[in-house]
Amino acid sequence: MNKLLPALIILFFNASLSAQETIINLSLSQPRELNLEAGNDLILGDNDNITLGNDLTISGGSPAFLYTWSSMLGEIAITPTATVSSGGTYFLTVTDARNCSDSDTIIVFGTSVALTETTHAWSVYPNPAQNTIFILTDPSDPVIFVEVLSVTGEILLSHSCSPSKSHPEVSLNISDLYQGIYLIRIKTKEFDSLKSFVKN
Repeated sequence: MNKLLPALIILFFNASLSAQETIINLSLSQPRELNLEAGNDLILGDNDNITLGNDLTISGGSPAFLYTWSSMLGEIAITPTATVSSGGTYFLTVTDARNCSDSDTIIVFGTSVALTETTHAWSVYPNPAQNTIFILTDPSDPVIFVEVLSVTGEILLSHSCSPSKSHPEVSLNISDLYQGIYLIRIKTKEFDSLKSFVKN
């Protein structure tokens, strides 16, 4: 990845002209380092399209910028935004007028899981995790079912829980999962919701 960094160059020039010394100081500056933030990861509902790049921010570099959106299947757009209809990992590369570039990634979680809007608080920890994750909800509304999904919506693990107000925490073994980003879906009597987590 090419990035321009601030530079200061001082040149010393010595000349013997009538026993005088001449010093020439030159200060050269370059544009600030090109930095790119493509935006937050997104969740794709059933039969939906999602526009990538709505939250795009660029700092530094030298305008004008060239944009390239791509996925594992190749290039999908050469504009600041791109519309996609499937889950996966999408890459944005921005190149400036001096041919310096920076890249960022957006993961689109493609799933057909219908989510119920909820104000219920619940947590998944540790995140990132290695072998086990824990799910904690309000003791008055314990977890009754857990699923782990891939970013494309494939169900990888499922676990039924015995509701218990005295033990609201549920543990789930994820040691067989590859490293990466996953969705975890929980169901309680009151709500059905998703969160993402990282497996190290």
